[in-house]
Amino acid sequence: MITVTKLTCSNCQTFKYTFEDSMTLALPCSQNGLDKNLYGCLTYFSRNENVPGYYCSSCQAQADSVKATRLWKPPKSLVIMLRKFRLDESSEKAVISFDLKDFNIRTYMHTDSPCKIFKISTMP
Repeated sequence: MITVTKLTCSNCQTFKYTFEDSMTLALPCSQNGLDKNLYGCLTYFSRNENVPGYYCSSCQAQADSVKATRLWKPPKSLVIMLRKFRLDESSEKAVISFDLKDFNIRTYMHTDSPCKIFKISTMP
């Protein structure tokens, strides 16, 4: 699986992409009010995040930026890891529900992704 992270400078609106290859998709369970299901975890994972104090090489200034991560290329077999632990060493005790019958990650793919078709199949 390949993920793409877009970092946009709020000062000059310049952006840069970073691609990362991974075997698993690590999803946070702490969603701050989002549904406690697999789609809620994916939404929280792909949310826009503010990054204060980012140094932009284009405008050569320190400015806030926005970081967004999306899926670029799905794997043949998707392995999802639910991250229940936080930096403060407490753990999330919520139950995460999921229904793989109609599972669709198209919403979480980058709009420029070359992968236009994604079909999920589950093991019995």
